[in-house]
Amino acid sequence: MTQKELKDKYDEILKNDYIGNNKLKSNQFGYVIYNKYNNYFSNQMLEYFKTELGKHFKEYDSGSGQELTQKNGQPPKFLSIGSSSNFCFFSLRNDGFKYFLRELEGENYEIINSNNKEIEFEKKLKIIPRGIANLDAYVKTKKCEYFFECKCHEFFDLHDKSLSKSYFKKEQNLFVTDEKFKEWFTSEGEIIFGKNGIGINKNSGFDFKQFCTHLMGIEKNRNKNLTSFLIYYYCLPKKESFINEPEIKEKIIQTINDTLRILNSEKLKTYFKDSIKFLFFVKFDGRSKEIASNKNTMTADEYLKYLGIKD
Repeated sequence: MTQKELKDKYDEILKNDYIGNNKLKSNQFGYVIYNKYNNYFSNQMLEYFKTELGKHFKEYDSGSGQELTQKNGQPPKFLSIGSSSNFCFFSLRNDGFKYFLRELEGENYEIINSNNKEIEFEKKLKIIPRGIANLDAYVKTKKCEYFFECKCHEFFDLHDKSLSKSYFKKEQNLFVTDEKFKEWFTSEGEIIFGKNGIGINKNSGFDFKQFCTHLMGIEKNRNKNLTSFLIYYYCLPKKESFINEPEIKEKIIQTINDTLRILNSEKLKTYFKDSIKFLFFVKFDGRSKEIASNKNTMTADEYLKYLGIKD
């Protein structure tokens, strides 16, 4: 199958999981413009989502991704069953994000509101005059800052393979300019893939260019008195729904493997020490409560076996 066919198949699996679990109904799908988009929520559901977004509506309506706007003959991104923004919002809203605070700080965490909100979605971090990092969510406590990057069907996309040369100017004082990372990029800002570079394949489902942008955004904007966490949070269908789909299973395994390879990089750990830490969480069946975390205590292989998706 092509990448697009795999992505469509993955969306179909997610949709069937939700319908099969009686969380959603089949008539809630099928966005109509000139034709029908079966793996998108219906036109009527857009109004429901806008209501549910409540005080967070403007964060999505004004975001660079134009999540709630029909564009170029395509439905609003937020309506896709595989939308990471949709997954992020419905997983973390209300008290959903507090799971992570309890996991990392215990029960005695103290939230500090950001823009009069406990959690801020579509967080923008300016890096350089024409460079901005867009993260899915942000939470701040008295001890830590949490930056969330959520992924759903983006594993099947083709990702950019270079960074702007503007990031590599010494005066920017960004991690990419450090000698430790000279093996990761060419002088033109192109990412060096494979064992002689970042260690993952150029067709990986992990978006390394975006990861670097996020990391530079946090580096430039973080509160130096707090520990910063960059949390990668993946949405997967039920294990039994994709375990017999070899191409999809392989892509999921490869992406998780590559994600942990990067997040566990000794270069990054040495450079950032305890100022910025990296964590990885997987949520099965989208909005269910089965969350599996890797706090860097397992290798990628051990973690995949722990998740039950690799023998």
